[in-house]
Amino acid sequence: MALYEERFQKEMTRLRDEVFRLGEMTEEALQNATQAVLLKDEALANQVIIGDQRINRQHKAVHRLVLAFIVKHSPSAGHLRQVISVLELISELERIGDYAVTIGREAINISQPITGPIRTEMEQMVEESRTMLHQAMTAFRDGDAGLARGTEIIADQVERDLDRAFEHLVELGDKCQGRSKDLLDLSSIFYMLERVSDRSKNICEETLFVVTGEEKPEKIHKILFIDQDGGVLAPMALAIAQKMHPASIKGFCAGNEPAAQLDSAMASFMKAHGHDLTHIAAQGVERLDLHAIRVIVSLNAPVRSLIPAIPFHAAYFEWNVGPLPGEGGDASKRFEEIHRALAQNISQLMETLRGEAEGG
Repeated sequence: MALYEERFQKEMTRLRDEVFRLGEMTEEALQNATQAVLLKDEALANQVIIGDQRINRQHKAVHRLVLAFIVKHSPSAGHLRQVISVLELISELERIGDYAVTIGREAINISQPITGPIRTEMEQMVEESRTMLHQAMTAFRDGDAGLARGTEIIADQVERDLDRAFEHLVELGDKCQGRSKDLLDLSSIFYMLERVSDRSKNICEETLFVVTGEEKPEKIHKILFIDQDGGVLAPMALAIAQKMHPASIKGFCAGNEPAAQLDSAMASFMKAHGHDLTHIAAQGVERLDLHAIRVIVSLNAPVRSLIPAIPFHAAYFEWNVGPLPGEGGDASKRFEEIHRALAQNISQLMETLRGEAEGG
């Protein structure tokens, strides 16, 4: 058994070395592609495009090694986890190589060197995405769970940078400062850099899975509920969502013109139905980091009347749950109807986001 284990680890080391070689080739391609963009170096861009054949050949070679390894050793449990992670890893690297090629092609298509705020944004995203890829591969090679966790965090900043870059591109388009084709090419480059970040994060997650057995954590969905004054519908929706899905939602509540306090009749109704509104208060949109929001729910109002500029990463929904209770009517009955409509919509939304219903 000791001899088998020694042979297994020797061949596993060889397999990891070949994977890291693929990682080095991919890092080099990404570095050259981004340099080609920033320097408007078409010769270097063409090298990246042609060089992708080397990456593809290495990917296929490692894939064959993995399959042969499985047939030979029939690994079990922990060993199998390591081998499967290699398959996942080389797939991520192959895709990053494709992104480098796309960046190289766009470097050729852009008509002039990148300047101004767009260049600043791109240099920052280039540095972040390349750092993520390098650190992710180092964490995998060294089995460094701490480095993997630290690297994952950078992805959130890259997403914010992408949103800001797109805002700058829109501003340039509105002012007609630049060829429309260049703006499209630049959009593609920024998006590819963000995808490199996502793939690097996946590599970190695979590293954590191999080193610690830690599976990818359940995703926390950042959802903003917003209405005109944030006094009734938005806080109701947030309270219902937090009670139904406490482990899956990080919710926010806002109003276009936020009320000084929550509607007292609504608060009384919600308290009677077991909802805690103690820590819920509507904020003004300007106080929110919209780049961190992934889903926006606008209640009884067109979303763009409340948030004119929807961040690139955010999806939005417009829910009309009917009129608020009027003067002299049966407020409790109307709140019951609104509560039922909100709960149903939230349930459907979370089933879509999570892939299954969660009771609560």
